[in-house]
Amino acid sequence: MLFHSFYRMLEEQRPQPRVDFETLRKIVDLHHVGVGKVTVRYFPDFDGAQPGHFIWLEEQRTSPYEEPFNDAEIGINSKYRNHAPLRRLIATKELMHVF
Repeated sequence: MLFHSFYRMLEEQRPQPRVDFETLRKIVDLHHVGVGKVTVRYFPDFDGAQPGHFIWLEEQRTSPYEEPFNDAEIGINSKYRNHAPLRRLIATKELMHVF
């Protein structure tokens, strides 16, 4: 899926002024070729820790005839667990890496 297709799918959902991260993640999970599933995890805060990170997990393939896909993981620094606006911003910024 190209970004403009992603944007059109989002428009079809008729989002409110604020778009929830879960809506974005569901579109990617269901429609982005090459992405199996995106999960979000918190990691402990430590000196020098970034607000978030994105990693591709190992390639998954259930059949030699299917296209390969990768699951992805978004990590969010646990110090933002109770700060919804920053948590949403960090998660959405990291989700951009699938494109």
